[in-house]
Amino acid sequence: MKKGLLSILAGALLVVGCQDYDTQFDKLEADIAALATSVSGLAQVQSELTSLSGTVASLASTVNGLGDQIDTAVADGLSEIQEDITAIETAVADVASSEEVATLQEAVDASEESLQELLDSSNVYSSDLIIKNVATLEFAKNLGNKLNIVNGNVALYITDEMATADVQEVASALKTITGDLSVLAKTSTIVGPTFANLTGVSNIIVSQGGTVDFSSLASAGNITLGSDFKNKVTKVDFRSLASVTKFQQAAVSYANTSVFATVIAAGTATANTIDFPKSLEIHLTALPYYTPGALTVIGEEGHTLAINVLDDVNALGTQTDLDLTITGAAEVNLPNYSNGSFSATEVAKVNLAS
Repeated sequence: MKKGLLSILAGALLVVGCQDYDTQFDKLEADIAALATSVSGLAQVQSELTSLSGTVASLASTVNGLGDQIDTAVADGLSEIQEDITAIETAVADVASSEEVATLQEAVDASEESLQELLDSSNVYSSDLIIKNVATLEFAKNLGNKLNIVNGNVALYITDEMATADVQEVASALKTITGDLSVLAKTSTIVGPTFANLTGVSNIIVSQGGTVDFSSLASAGNITLGSDFKNKVTKVDFRSLASVTKFQQAAVSYANTSVFATVIAAGTATANTIDFPKSLEIHLTALPYYTPGALTVIGEEGHTLAINVLDDVNALGTQTDLDLTITGAAEVNLPNYSNGSFSATEVAKVNLAS
């Protein structure tokens, strides 16, 4: 990318000595527009590649843990797809034109298709899983270890009639979801399940009381945290999360139509926010960067906040200002963080990079 940018800038400097300034600047603007298109396309490729790589890594981890319960062809297929991803990641570093970006996009699309074909032919649950009453919960329970890999979306709408142990059994069986996960408790008195075994998913919407536990999750797209019962949440655990597109907080509801749908009320989503004022622990232990550029974290006064490796960089390690707002933590340790607006309220001790 730097090589392509330098070429355009060099070309711009060469034409400044000529007299037809209108033509020169028209060409320069066209070159800049072409570069912007290339950069925009590359960002999309990188985003899809990160998501695909996270899904494959999660699947590989799950498959390795299943041993003889799953066909070895799945592990072999995942290994081949991972080799393709590694090659694409290497090529991304040297891309210099929109044509090369288009070629990389085609390669990513091909890898995604290969993954879909592999899962469709394997002994995994290849359909959306919708749990919204006792009968559908019993169906999910009976799937047993087949729920370790769900090639689709999972929607869990928890009612008072559902046995807590049964809900937790299903949640614990989920290890990799190639689609999205929606978890909604119907009332504030319901203590939601933990998802400590889930390592990979696309997007998450979770609205429940108790513990929001995704402690093994390594990567995710958008994570929407429900604000409906936020005063009932006592712990937020994303300690293994190394890549996330965005956190947001919103009021959510369940739409009981022919197809399960989770609805975020218009205008209610607060971007880049984790706000649980009664939470005693918030874990973002492995998160190295947060690219949206701003993050607000609110917990109970004196809560434990694990956020130590967070740095003001992007996915490529390039310095990018990060605005942080922290409320209620007993202590904030950010030895790598030095650029961006920082605000601490009701925080006894703050340690930032010198």
